[in-house]
Amino acid sequence: MANEPRLPSLDVLHLAQAQGEDALVTARRQAAVVEQVCSQLVHEVAALTNLVTDLVERPAPARLAVSVEEAADMIGVGRSTMFALLESGEVRSVKVGTRRLVPVRALEEFVGQSGSQQVG
Repeated sequence: MANEPRLPSLDVLHLAQAQGEDALVTARRQAAVVEQVCSQLVHEVAALTNLVTDLVERPAPARLAVSVEEAADMIGVGRSTMFALLESGEVRSVKVGTRRLVPVRALEEFVGQSGSQQVG
C-alpha cells in the first residue's frame, strides 16, 4: 500500500494558512475544476456511447448490386448457370471496370417472372 495517494494532513493545511497561503481556497477551486471536467467527460462518454449504439443497431444499407457468385448463391444456382443466365440476357448485369455486377432488382425480377418455368 505504499503507492496509495496521501491526503494532506490538517497540520499541513494549517501551516499553509499560517504562512499566508490560502491553500484551502485553492484546493476547493481545484476540486471544483476537477468536478466540472469529470462532469463534461461523463457527458462526452454518454454521447459517444449513444453514437456507437446507433451505429451498431442501424441496419446496413441494402446493396444495389452483387457479384456473379453472390447472385448465384442468392437464387440457388451454380456459378456456371448464373453466367449462362447473364449471357442469354435472362438476367441483367452491369460492368463496372473489370467486374460484372448483378443488380439485386434484376434477380428479383428474374425469380418473379420465372415462376414455374425451368431455368437454364
